Amino acid sequence: MLILIREFQSPDEEMKKIVLKVVKQCTATDGVEAKYIKEEVLPSFFKYFWNQRMALDRRNYRQLVDTTVEMANKVGSSEIINRIVDDLKDESEQYRKMVIETIEKILTNLGSADIYSRLEE
Repeated sequence: MLILIREFQSPDEEMKKIVLKVVKQCTATDGVEAKYIKEEVLPSFFKYFWNQRMALDRRNYRQLVDTTVEMANKVGSSEIINRIVDDLKDESEQYRKMVIETIEKILTNLGSADIYSRLEE
């Protein structure tokens, strides 16, 4: 997983797609713990993938949303939504659309039971 996390920094769009697919598969695996995802993967994942450029490429957009939803299935909806909710105020419409689509899919899958009332506002 360490090599995979290092590849988050790759400027190659094709590599980003592959990395996202592998992260999604690894996250869905029973042997990968939620604590590990929270502490080791999420900080770099959001730093290198959640940006306006990813929202512009349709294929990466789709893969990023799917991977993020899979991570939410492992670590919980509030952990992910807390990290992206402020991006709803971003100037890029395409990026905001990606954020809202991700939040919608997470809430459809997991519900809002673990989301703090302050976040709902």
